[in-house]
Amino acid sequence: MIDHIIQFKDLFDSALKRWLVAQLLVLACMIFLLGPAEVDGFQDLDNIRLQHQMNQKFRPLLEQYCGDCHWGPDAEGGLDLQPTKRIDHLLQDSKRWQRLKDRVRKGQMPPSDAEPMPESDKQRFLEWLETSLNSLDCTQINPGNVSIRRLNRTEYQNTIKSLTEVDFSSTDLFPRDDVGYSFDNIADVLSLPPLLMERYLDAAEEITSQAIVDPRANYIDSKFVGSSFESQDDKVIDREDTKVFSSTGSMSRLIELPAAGRYELFVTAFQESSADVEIEMEVVKDGTLLGTVPVESTRQAPAKHKFTFITRARQPRKFQITSKINTGDAPEQAASLHITDVIVRGPINVDHSDALLAYDATDKTDQEKRKEAARFIKKFSQRAFRRPVSQLELERFLRLYDQTYAEEASFVVAVQTVSQAILVSPQFLFRVEQPAAEGKTRELSGFELATSLSYFLWSDMPDDELFRLAAEGQLANQDVWRQQVDRMLQDDRSIALVENFGLQWLQLRSLEHAEPDPDLFPKFSRRLLQDMNQETLLLFQDILRRDSSVLQLLEADFTYLNARLARHYGIPIDREIQGFQRVDLTSANRSGGLLTHASILTLTSNPNRTSPVRRGKWVMETLLGQEPPPPIPDVLPLDDQKKLQGTTRQRLVQHRSDPNCASCHETMDAIGFAMENFDAVGRWRQLDDGLPIDATSQLPDGTELVGVEGLRNALTGNLKKEFLECLTEKMLIYALGRGLEYYDQCAIDVMMDKLEKNDYRFSVLVKAITESEPFRKRRGQPEPNHD
Repeated sequence: MIDHIIQFKDLFDSALKRWLVAQLLVLACMIFLLGPAEVDGFQDLDNIRLQHQMNQKFRPLLEQYCGDCHWGPDAEGGLDLQPTKRIDHLLQDSKRWQRLKDRVRKGQMPPSDAEPMPESDKQRFLEWLETSLNSLDCTQINPGNVSIRRLNRTEYQNTIKSLTEVDFSSTDLFPRDDVGYSFDNIADVLSLPPLLMERYLDAAEEITSQAIVDPRANYIDSKFVGSSFESQDDKVIDREDTKVFSSTGSMSRLIELPAAGRYELFVTAFQESSADVEIEMEVVKDGTLLGTVPVESTRQAPAKHKFTFITRARQPRKFQITSKINTGDAPEQAASLHITDVIVRGPINVDHSDALLAYDATDKTDQEKRKEAARFIKKFSQRAFRRPVSQLELERFLRLYDQTYAEEASFVVAVQTVSQAILVSPQFLFRVEQPAAEGKTRELSGFELATSLSYFLWSDMPDDELFRLAAEGQLANQDVWRQQVDRMLQDDRSIALVENFGLQWLQLRSLEHAEPDPDLFPKFSRRLLQDMNQETLLLFQDILRRDSSVLQLLEADFTYLNARLARHYGIPIDREIQGFQRVDLTSANRSGGLLTHASILTLTSNPNRTSPVRRGKWVMETLLGQEPPPPIPDVLPLDDQKKLQGTTRQRLVQHRSDPNCASCHETMDAIGFAMENFDAVGRWRQLDDGLPIDATSQLPDGTELVGVEGLRNALTGNLKKEFLECLTEKMLIYALGRGLEYYDQCAIDVMMDKLEKNDYRFSVLVKAITESEPFRKRRGQPEPNHD
């Protein structure tokens, strides 16, 4: 195993050094070649002419008419034009330059109080800028390259489940992954600190102890009535065999576990209450939290709540169960938690059904054991590495088996040790691709394509069908490929695309940190927050499953509600139906789509009030791909400016009267004002602090917004292209695991064209991404010169 860890460290270090040297070489080359650009299709005479015009005429023009505000490190609104000295620099920031072009054309820049640009110069500048922005050569698309990419926590957990059938919780053991470009699967930020490497070793030991077992191990399946648990709390009593909690309290006992392995624990419980209260139950083993669950079942239908845990050795374990009863404004005696029994079962894989390998080595010769080990190691390593393994690799693993078996005299321990070595190998922990030759473009292999597709759509390793098609060379066939995309999107595992792409794109992983003021919103709860998140997830999933237009994200006339969330919105719903149901909003006289979801509206609010600025900023960044300028230093937050009076909108208008603030707020505020009919937790309202709400506004281009309907119409009308391009770019970033470069615009244009011609269907976008050159190809990077 040590050999594998050393090999892993050497690979990571050398990859990091190559990356650093490559960056320095690129930087040196760019400095040396500061004249005409020579990067990816910019060597032709037309671009040399554009570059010459930029240097000789248009940069001086920009400095003269825009330099007072936008030149140098103190540039207003974060728009510094000084560093843009080459055509490829301009293309790398093409969206910002596109917006600048639009504002110059409309006469918004230079501003009215600045020196005007002569009309002849203005027209020549606009013509040159338009030509420059369209100068990218797409006849030979550069697919770019992706750094070696580590599996993130979610991918690791899903892969372990598919590989070993072990339910391993990576969030309990691994630190949170870093985020880049809004996502936690970006190669350049998925580092491997020493602490994480130690955790991988611990995880490999824990996983293999469950997946590879001795079938002769002991087993427990025992029931312990609630009254058999001890409690020191006065308000925890026994009622026959049941333990009854009338307030927050706990009970505990020791339970003897017969062997190391994975166990299941079931707690049967119900609650009784005379008011709308929240009751939760927390289960802890030896000081480690196994989970916290809401208890909503009744005496007539008690529920069994399942928890799983791992133990490493045979010994007594202390289990503690704690009630958490929040009665709110109701009297304390209004609710009680009843625990009737606790069942412990395990190790749960000794019956062979869950174990990856349960080989009875009794009376087997060493040769027979080694043959079985070789069979298992070959199959396991091929699936773990997501490709065929070489004979040399197999021989190394078998040498490790031989060494361990000689020391331990145990077949199970020897195979577990080899499996641990596989699980800490870079070939498992990283998505390793063969490098392309320097300056050359190569197609990904069938196994590399299968891996890229499965982690994009499922956040998981390929299944048996993808492996089979990869081995047969069928994934290069477009019809086969599209059939697989359709199959995988309809598979339950595609929920990963909703949770890991959709919720990260919408920034909803931050929703858990929302803390609305309890005095202003006393009915707000953690469970309501989870319901808000679930509504948005189910809308996204509906569009995926039905293969609807992605515009339905904005203009859906339906949503998903449970009784609690419907009550929050004030929408009538059949309260007898359990869980979430699809609700037609046309009969409820309410708009649908993301802009009206409480998840988004709560995320973009302050604890005590709405925030048009945060809402506008969220729409600009998340739905339109536009980065608002940073706030001006030393400007007081709105809530700290005590002299401002009136509604939130009126105070913001007063705040914007400061010329230093106006330019940054004009777009953000216009968008946010259109959403003002929704309060800080997403409920409809007509008044703000007793005053009528004005939800009308105007975008800088003159587009009138009348409430959220007007905003939605703008996003699906004259801003539709920006929305679709933003969604496409975000999904492409997620699929590739890297940020986008200016040359990716060629592929994005193709995807946008396919979307437009196919009713903007969700599957069309996914297929366009997976059939694109950046997804299916890699371009070799220059090799560093070590001389």
